[in-house]
Amino acid sequence: MRALIRKEVPQVEGVIAYGVASFRVGGKPLVYIAGFKKHVSFFPTSSGIRAFREELTGLKTSTGTV
Repeated sequence: MRALIRKEVPQVEGVIAYGVASFRVGGKPLVYIAGFKKHVSFFPTSSGIRAFREELTGLKTSTGTV
């Protein structure tokens, strides 16, 4: 996931925020990724959920999580 994010958004900066991998552009959060024992969570923030609502049809989402 990190390689894909870096490929698609070359100017992205990787940081740790809220204890998980975070990627930001221009100081603003883009996405967060957290790994757990049985799953990985992808947090595109609420703006990402809104922007890609149609593409996310069929996936379980919440306000800022896929």
